[in-house]
Amino acid sequence: MSWIVYLLLFVSGIFVVLGDYFAKLWSVKQNLWIFIFSMIAYTLSSLLFIPVLLRGDLIITALIWSLVNIIGFTFVGLYIFKEELSVMQMIGVALGIIAMILLTWTGWK
Repeated sequence: MSWIVYLLLFVSGIFVVLGDYFAKLWSVKQNLWIFIFSMIAYTLSSLLFIPVLLRGDLIITALIWSLVNIIGFTFVGLYIFKEELSVMQMIGVALGIIAMILLTWTGWK
């Protein structure tokens, strides 16, 4: 698998995390520009993700993309928006990340 495909997948994941960051920020401030930034980030994420599917299976590609998102969402929620997770929720996030890693371990064909 070409490094450019992995880069596109990673950047696509980052844009969806940015989209969620701006969406959460919009829910607090309700500023039109923040909403627009959110939509732009979501659109860029999709535009970068679609070409990746030409090189990889949907299941593995989506799982790797989801792994990037879970880590990004967790970071944004915990450290930027100061959200809190219970111990059970933290265990769930950790198990979810472990599950994603195990499911994608062999990678693409």
